[in-house]
Amino acid sequence: MPNRADHTTPSAISTEIADPRVLSRDELRSLDRIAVEEMGVPSILLMENAAMGAAGCIARMLDVLAPGAVAVLAGTGNNGGDGFAVARHLHILGHAVRVLLVGDEDRLTPDSATNRSALRACGVGIGVISTTDEQVAYEQLLDWLNTHTPPLIVDGLLGTGLSRGVVGPLLGAIRAINRARSSGPAACVVALDLPSGLDADTGRALGDAVRADVTLTFAALK
Repeated sequence: MPNRADHTTPSAISTEIADPRVLSRDELRSLDRIAVEEMGVPSILLMENAAMGAAGCIARMLDVLAPGAVAVLAGTGNNGGDGFAVARHLHILGHAVRVLLVGDEDRLTPDSATNRSALRACGVGIGVISTTDEQVAYEQLLDWLNTHTPPLIVDGLLGTGLSRGVVGPLLGAIRAINRARSSGPAACVVALDLPSGLDADTGRALGDAVRADVTLTFAALK
């Protein structure tokens, strides 16, 4: 199996950046607003395009990783919606996926709920960690990861909207991902847009944050 250094080689994924500008959280929100309100592009289409690109990158990475089902971990916000859509595209491409939602299904954003339903319509089951307790979430997710030993973990827990330290079950999930990455089978961790727990403006961890091997960022650098 390739070592971690292989995850970011050109043979696995292109690292070319079309536009190197770094945008702030507010600038990114403005871009989304312009696309949706002024250009009439549905927000669900923005999510779909981002997820399609991310799934293509992940599919290329899977060519050099050990076989096994990809683990997609989703939160209740739009980053989780990205995760659901990525899982659907990977499934369509013929890759096995296991999906786990960390949070209450009733709190999904509209676009995230739409992508959850689309994923289920493809026949992919979605597990749920609904506890509100950090330690319980940590133990449940770590046990799940250790049981399934995925070659690749997709972090779709939290996105650019985070402005304070993570608490509760999402913190437990972040800790479980990091523990599985460091002490379990050598799974590659891929973050969608940015690793969960980072401040999109400063790049600094707001407490605990996912230690990703690869970040597939959307629209612009953060």
